[in-house]
Amino acid sequence: MCRAMVRVSKYLEKLPNHFLIMNIHDELCFDFPKGKALGSNLHKVLEIKRLMEESGNDVGIPLTVEYAFHPSNWGEEVKLQSV
Repeated sequence: MCRAMVRVSKYLEKLPNHFLIMNIHDELCFDFPKGKALGSNLHKVLEIKRLMEESGNDVGIPLTVEYAFHPSNWGEEVKLQSV
């Protein structure tokens, strides 16, 4: 998790107003500016997913990362599909 957080933090430094805001158990929570359309930040999310999965290679353990969008509260999850 720590390796993933370092990789992701370096990526987010290049993006204004994009933040890693909390770590809860095995989950990371991010805050991005609202896009014009649902999925407009998906390319950034997929890059973060790739960076996190790459961290598993550092220790020789395959790592699978899932992601979801919560528009207004934890109870509302929207699954975004990559194209």
